[in-house]
Amino acid sequence: MNWLGIEMLSGLGLPPVELVHLAADLGCAHVSTGLYQMPAQYNPLGYPQWSLKDDPALRRAMLVAREKLITC
Repeated sequence: MNWLGIEMLSGLGLPPVELVHLAADLGCAHVSTGLYQMPAQYNPLGYPQWSLKDDPALRRAMLVAREKLITC
C-alpha cells in the first residue's frame, strides 16, 4: 500500500485539481488541500484564485480527479 501524499503548501498555490494530478503523476496516493487558496506569499507562481467552498464545478472536478489517485 502506498502511504505517500502531497500537501497543499508543497504545491505553491497550485489549484486543487492540478495538485491531484501532480500527486498521481508522482505516485502519491493522497493529497491534502484547504477550502480556499492560500495567501499570496504561498502562491509565488500566480495561480488563479479558487475556492472549493464557493465553486460547485470545482468540487465536481475534484470528485473526478480523485479517481486518478485511487487507481494509481
